[in-house]
Amino acid sequence: MHRLLQWLLTVPSFSKPEETRAVQLLNLTLVSAIFVTLIMILGLVVFTPGQGFYIFILMSLILIYSVGLIMLRWQKYFQLKVAGIVFIFWTIAFLVAVISGGVGTAPFSAQVVVVLISSLVLGKRGVIGLTALTIFSSLIMAYLQANQLLPILLQETPYLTWVMHAGFLVAAALLLYSAININNQLIKQRQSDEQRLTDQNSLLERELAERKRIETALRESEARLRLAMQIAKMGTWDWDLVTNADHWSEETYHLFGAKADEFAQTLDAFVERIDPRDLAHVQAETQVVQETGQPFDLEYRIQHPDGQTHWLHSISQTQFDEAGKPIFMIGIVQDITERKQAEESRLELAFERERVVMLKDFLSTLSHDLKTPLTAINTGLYLLERAATPQQQTEKIQRIKNQTLLLEKLMQDAFTMSRLDYAPVLNLQPTNLNNLAQHVIEQFYTQAEQKQIQINLELDTALPSVSADQDDLLRVFMNLVENAINYTPESGSVFLSTRSGVRGVTVEVRDTGIGIAIEDLPYIFNRFYRSTQARTQVTSGTGLGLAIVKRIVEMHEGQIEVTTKPNVGSSFIVYLPPNVAALP
Repeated sequence: MHRLLQWLLTVPSFSKPEETRAVQLLNLTLVSAIFVTLIMILGLVVFTPGQGFYIFILMSLILIYSVGLIMLRWQKYFQLKVAGIVFIFWTIAFLVAVISGGVGTAPFSAQVVVVLISSLVLGKRGVIGLTALTIFSSLIMAYLQANQLLPILLQETPYLTWVMHAGFLVAAALLLYSAININNQLIKQRQSDEQRLTDQNSLLERELAERKRIETALRESEARLRLAMQIAKMGTWDWDLVTNADHWSEETYHLFGAKADEFAQTLDAFVERIDPRDLAHVQAETQVVQETGQPFDLEYRIQHPDGQTHWLHSISQTQFDEAGKPIFMIGIVQDITERKQAEESRLELAFERERVVMLKDFLSTLSHDLKTPLTAINTGLYLLERAATPQQQTEKIQRIKNQTLLLEKLMQDAFTMSRLDYAPVLNLQPTNLNNLAQHVIEQFYTQAEQKQIQINLELDTALPSVSADQDDLLRVFMNLVENAINYTPESGSVFLSTRSGVRGVTVEVRDTGIGIAIEDLPYIFNRFYRSTQARTQVTSGTGLGLAIVKRIVEMHEGQIEVTTKPNVGSSFIVYLPPNVAALP
């Protein structure tokens, strides 16, 4: 019942609101007529039994109204107009045929005419419905007529027949006129629809042409961009921080020496290509990115499958959700291998130039310093030839020996400095610094005793060993102790101590000598630099000792510090890590 009521009250909608309202009104009228007729039939059955003829009439009306409802839902709006006219004339013809005697009368013939005309103006469904209704109603009418149940309320006369035929001819003319009018409207509507369709097609063609133009321009732009990125050796990538999935452009795969179908787009696959020297740094940066979303600007090395090393430069930007959590990152990566090689070449060239300058200075200074002992030797030989007594000859020979030793020491220091500059290779092995300290004291014990200088040795028995070049470290400590003895007056003291602390293993050489002037302190580790006090001392030096000391300490990844006070003494402290390694 619910579905039936829903069907009765639901009507089709049309493009124009007034058409829809007209159909709704007609539908409501037919539904109301059906309910009123049903109430009338119920009243006849209950209150006036035996009125079969009137019940038949009312039932026929319900059938006619029902057909009208069906046609209302089958037809279009223009057809509804014609269907309404046909339906009215058919109903009039049916009622007149009933009261005129039934089948075989002029009104019944008019029904047939209405059905025939409807075939011209109605659709297929409308004609079928009206024909079925006519056959069904005529069958019932014939049955009632055969049983003499139809009252003849209207006698057929020639004038009545003429009026009936004239009326139906007029109706036919009206129907044909309506059909022609509707056909013209349909033609206009079709032309309007065709024009609108043509306009829409033209608009669509223009839009398609514009879309093709845009797509072509986009493809050309993408092609130019790809070419530019290939020339610049630059690729793009994006990283979903939620799913940990990433996407690389074709050029990015090329930069990593990989193919898209052979390389997994994951963070782990990316990390596997990182050069071990940069792996820790890159992993730390990616960890910060995952936690904070902070953009990065990173240079790192990668290893291609063929073993080649390439430098890459990555820059990123981060997208955040509404809660401020990083969710997506996009960036670019560029091969900067050629730039890095150019930078290294420039650095090597600059370093080589600096070496040339240093070598020139070194040779210039060395030649000057060599002249002094050579001149002294020549002078000593000249005087030796003219010495009058054996004692004078002995003195001249001793002076020549001293200058020869100085010349030898100068050559040794020059050779050592050159080796440290141009072939900085350390022979690392476990080394006990206490043993080196004892060996140094033994070497200078006699020299210190001649000047009445007391040497104090303070060793840390729990001192850990270091990985070092024993010969080079021995040279460091011997140089420091020798300087301490040379620049400490008679009856002074020299202290050599070892200890272990937070800065590693420490070796200190301290004296009670003349100290170092404040103005000389910044330059004492420069090559061939000799302080004012050193130049006035009887003992001679090469000016390379402390430069060699500093270079060796730095090669062991250590540090050297100096504290001094004029006429009080100086302290040289060497700090070495427990597990030192040679610098590259």
